[in-house]
Amino acid sequence: MKLHLVLGAVLLASPVCAQTSQPATPAWPQEPTSFLGIKFGQALVASVINCPSHTEYGNTIYDWPGFGRPCFAPAAGFYQVYNVAPFFDIMVTEIDGKVECVSAKFNNGNAPSLATVDANGIAAALIDKFGPPHYEGAETVQNNAGATFENHVLRWKGTNAQIEFDSVSGEYNHGSVLAYTQIFAAHAEAQQKKGKDAVKGVF
Repeated sequence: MKLHLVLGAVLLASPVCAQTSQPATPAWPQEPTSFLGIKFGQALVASVINCPSHTEYGNTIYDWPGFGRPCFAPAAGFYQVYNVAPFFDIMVTEIDGKVECVSAKFNNGNAPSLATVDANGIAAALIDKFGPPHYEGAETVQNNAGATFENHVLRWKGTNAQIEFDSVSGEYNHGSVLAYTQIFAAHAEAQQKKGKDAVKGVF
């Protein structure tokens, strides 16, 4: 089975399509079948074209910066999508050749040297498009230096799709929006269990 993302411990720690369990929720009229123009359950190429490329010294160079249109290129275990929004770093996971997770990372302003986007503005835009979240909360997170930050959390869950917003995710200077399907959630859960079982076997 082809799974274009290394799951397990990396899945839980990384903002790249890192699924978390949520309780059942009410009906969701605005439940999406796509996210950022990328359709779930289809090959990525059905939504976005391949980035143009050329070869230098045997290496493939993808010419997305001057292309001006959304396009994608393979990365380390997933696909990188470019030219969708200047403030999003977009990564896509395919399972069995179909899109099951879209991750959009953004700079949240906790690091002044980075170009940033208003996390509250992203949260408001998500609510405007997808309706009130099924869960909203806040939590305090801490980086390796001991500094603390408030993570604003929004969650939506439907019969097939789920969306997770974190104003602080993984690294303190980044936030993320994850949109994924139940197929991805099931694979993530299975890989997590497999990893736990493997650790138990060591002892």
